Amino acid sequence: MRIDWRAITAVSAAALLLNACDAGGGSNSTLGDAASADNDASISSLDGTSTGVQGDATVQTDATPVGVDDAGPGPVEDGGTAPVDPPISADCDKSGFSAANEIAVIDQGQGGTYMIYQAHTAAEPPLDLISVEINAASAPSAGSTVNLAGAASMNLAGANLVVALATGCSQQGCGAWLLADEGSITFTELSDKGNIVATLTNVVFREVNVDQSTGDASVKPNGSSWCVSNWEINKAFEQPPELPTGGPAQATCVAEGTGVYKNDNVANLQLVNCNGDTVSLHDTCGQSKAHWLLGTAGWCSACSEMLAGLNQQFGENGVLSRASIAAAQPGLDLWVILGENQQGGAPSQQFCKSYAQSNGLDPAMVLIDFVSPEVDIPLVDPPGYSVPVSGLGNTWQAVNPYLVADGQGVTLGYPWNATLRGTNMEYHWSDYMGGDLNQALGELLQ
Repeated sequence: MRIDWRAITAVSAAALLLNACDAGGGSNSTLGDAASADNDASISSLDGTSTGVQGDATVQTDATPVGVDDAGPGPVEDGGTAPVDPPISADCDKSGFSAANEIAVIDQGQGGTYMIYQAHTAAEPPLDLISVEINAASAPSAGSTVNLAGAASMNLAGANLVVALATGCSQQGCGAWLLADEGSITFTELSDKGNIVATLTNVVFREVNVDQSTGDASVKPNGSSWCVSNWEINKAFEQPPELPTGGPAQATCVAEGTGVYKNDNVANLQLVNCNGDTVSLHDTCGQSKAHWLLGTAGWCSACSEMLAGLNQQFGENGVLSRASIAAAQPGLDLWVILGENQQGGAPSQQFCKSYAQSNGLDPAMVLIDFVSPEVDIPLVDPPGYSVPVSGLGNTWQAVNPYLVADGQGVTLGYPWNATLRGTNMEYHWSDYMGGDLNQALGELLQ
């Protein structure tokens, strides 16, 4: 999911409202200029700034990279540019809405595929916006009307539909978030391969507070409100780039690997664990059905929450190990790969052991992956470019994470997940391909 505003390209309302990971050491990751993977061209002037919100770090650039549309002024499609009717409620602090531009994108992220529409009051920040975010897996059918009464009191974690309005948005975030709490939205047309055609009718947006531990949103006492009596949406979704794939994979493991993309055999990745032992990926070739790579960072609370859940599900006597996982779920193997310490730097063996102990992990299953100097990881969009990384550098050289330029930067996320076919270490799936981790593991374990 999106994590910051950059050039005000589409941003997930639910993701921004619900901060799943603390803004910790990710901002200390030093990220330099992104060089072209194939030539001397570059994504200009990466300044090294990043944030840890939502468990992600974002490399920001000073100029929009080749192939990335900017959110500049220009004509928009039908609907959205004219002021709406007079206020529908005397209780609203503000009413009506007009937009300088509209955006509709498909966001294939760690939480699945989302359809996101946004209307912005200005081409550049500061601005206000209306945002409609829809989980493609549970999208309303064309011709349906969704009643938004009481929707401001919702759980944002995994919400299938979020209708929001944000005020005072800038590169640093938004001043206030309001959720639709009255009215309705009618979908005339909705397809992640085509258009969103919809109407907001008699909607009252109310400012909300969000419980960061649970994701529960609630109306803020004495908070602001905004009425929109009618808003017409008619916009084609920008389609994500076609992802490169490799293959066909060889039936058994290939020591040097056959490539770094989906359907390729992954090379024999070797990393050192907390105990100082070198662990080789191919040592267990053919011994499992699904090999799960879980990238973590010492500063990421979302990673620790995920590990706590895994310990509860697969641990034995409070300790999660590869043996306990295999016993609880036959055919599943897991590497926990520690990419950064609490400050976003290189994890030492001492820090690795401390991290393993604090998260109830067998230190033998926690592997350190921090590369210095940085290595260039090719982007899948725009092709020919790369981003320098240190955390997970060895892993991402063997298993390309499918990173794309996102506005004026590249989003690097923790926790990061990938699945390999255990019989031949074939690259099967990773977060930035879109889709769902549980589905990916289920496909391999069946």
